[in-house]
Amino acid sequence: MKQGQIGLTTGVHPNPDFAQIWRNADVAVRALMNSDETELLRAIEDGRCRMQGSFLIALWFNEAMKLARS
Repeated sequence: MKQGQIGLTTGVHPNPDFAQIWRNADVAVRALMNSDETELLRAIEDGRCRMQGSFLIALWFNEAMKLARS
């Protein structure tokens, strides 16, 4: 995020600080845009999403997604 805007690029980062690996894009959109915050936990629990990297960045990303939903 920079100045309140999220910038996106395509491709695979060679050394990401944090990664979410989703079963597919449809599953990711449904979970990330769901107002029920426990949906992400359920996605991790049942294998629809895996996370790797810094837990602090994962928490920050979760807070950014809350703002994006509202």
